[in-house]
Amino acid sequence: MIVRGVIAKRDSIAMPAKHEIHLDQQLVMVTFSGRLTLSEIVLDNLAYDANPDMRVGQSVFIDTSKVTEFKINFASILALFKAFVTPIDSCDTTVMTAIYAPSDLMFGKATQFQRLTSGSSANCVGVFRDRSAAWSFLNIHDPAARVSVAD
Repeated sequence: MIVRGVIAKRDSIAMPAKHEIHLDQQLVMVTFSGRLTLSEIVLDNLAYDANPDMRVGQSVFIDTSKVTEFKINFASILALFKAFVTPIDSCDTTVMTAIYAPSDLMFGKATQFQRLTSGSSANCVGVFRDRSAAWSFLNIHDPAARVSVAD
């Protein structure tokens, strides 16, 4: 079962942050695209937290491959860490997060976030330029790599 969450619509165009919950795999797939802002990340995370299918301990795959602009400074990355990582440290589970960041821009921002989380006991964040390596980190097969067999 897949549960989708999109934070809002702006002029009939989907916002650049969305998540899908795959209950059968205990997985959350987050997709960022276009011009991404801190507010949009926060709003989507709040939508995820409010989703009745959200479970602490779900693995997270974040795809940043379609982001074209991300003007965020280190203070904002630190705010994301405090808002989303620090509360998980009180849980009895480890959250595995793979960030697929093929561009230099997103790889740099994602590794800053990864460094902040390195001291967390309940968060394990990996940053990857290679999509298949990100999925391997989560020990899940990439759903996009599934090949359909024609009859």
